[in-house]
Amino acid sequence: MKGGSKKKLIANIIITVAVFGFAAYYLTRSGVVTAESIRSIEFTEYLAVLAFFGLGIFLYALTDFLTYRTFTRNMPLSKCVMNTLAGNLGSNITPYKSAHYPLMAYYRYSAGIDGAEAVTGLIKCQIIYSITSVCVYTVLLTALAVAGTRIVFEGVSVPLYLVVLVGFAFHAAVLAGILILSFCAPLQKKALLFWGKIRVKLKKEQSAEEYAAKKGEWFKEYRTQIKLIFRSFARYLPACGVYFVHMFVWGSVQYISYLVFSGARFSISDMFSFYTLNLASAYITNIVPVPGGVGTAEVMFSLIYASVIPESMIGSVLILWRVGTYYAVIVIEAIAVPAALAVNRRKYGGLGANAAKTPPAESPADITGPGAAQIPPEKAGEPQAGDTLPPEEKAAPQENAEK
Repeated sequence: MKGGSKKKLIANIIITVAVFGFAAYYLTRSGVVTAESIRSIEFTEYLAVLAFFGLGIFLYALTDFLTYRTFTRNMPLSKCVMNTLAGNLGSNITPYKSAHYPLMAYYRYSAGIDGAEAVTGLIKCQIIYSITSVCVYTVLLTALAVAGTRIVFEGVSVPLYLVVLVGFAFHAAVLAGILILSFCAPLQKKALLFWGKIRVKLKKEQSAEEYAAKKGEWFKEYRTQIKLIFRSFARYLPACGVYFVHMFVWGSVQYISYLVFSGARFSISDMFSFYTLNLASAYITNIVPVPGGVGTAEVMFSLIYASVIPESMIGSVLILWRVGTYYAVIVIEAIAVPAALAVNRRKYGGLGANAAKTPPAESPADITGPGAAQIPPEKAGEPQAGDTLPPEEKAAPQENAEK
């Protein structure tokens, strides 16, 4: 480990321990978490929340599987599940979820997934996520605005649709940014050069021009995949539908934790309220650079959900939620992911037969990975080995099966 990386790791550990210590002190001194709130949780309740969270993991993996299935058979559901677990582990153990995509890339690399196929699948999935996220936020925004649902926080009545509006604006901006940078070459070049110069000043790149050229190749692939998706959108509807459900499942884990512990009856309006509060909590939690929101997530839960969860049970619901969706999950992933990597090493002989030819791409946030550079512009998005495109689409490879 390099000196700079070692210092950064030590700093992250110190910050995490300090934040967790402050959170523990605050929650116990304020009476939110007590010995009784811990003892009152049954083991079966932990299992129920963990199972519901596992459903969210599975739906995420199924989305990826259905997306990969449109162009290759080299990414079966089992690999998609492990890929999702690897990414979630990366998110849970690093600040700002910075290891999410690198750990997924490493898993795909070890599992013998060709680098070009990995890039194509990653881009297709990102497009599906963005489109579906905008749809989900549109539904939420419309439903809450029509219903006029409000919540009282610290004595102030706040319309819930305002909270959703922030998420809608963010995801709509991300989708618009992808479309603009993919299809507007002059603006793309200026934006990439501008950002490249910033990275050069930060000593993360040596040349702004080389950085812009490598990023430009990635956006060429984005443009190709966007065209493919919208020209045969019906083929991607199953993936969009599954991801739509996934978003509501994962966004409702706090509400399910409350239902499991309290025994209250399910209510659509309550679910929307909890879902929206989850968004508000996530906005704030993600600002603090600690892995998995350790400490900050617990404190924000105690403050934000105090308006919808009785004081007598909020501590128990908090613990049930965090253990069932984070601490227990980390233990499972820390066992499952290394085990899967070990199996891949035995099965594929190191880093995988196909992957050895084309190293893994990094992520949309860091698209200078060697996998991205491996795709020749004239072959970007072409059907790969094992693809499942209809015969009439395979007949015109130069058109990238866009009919």
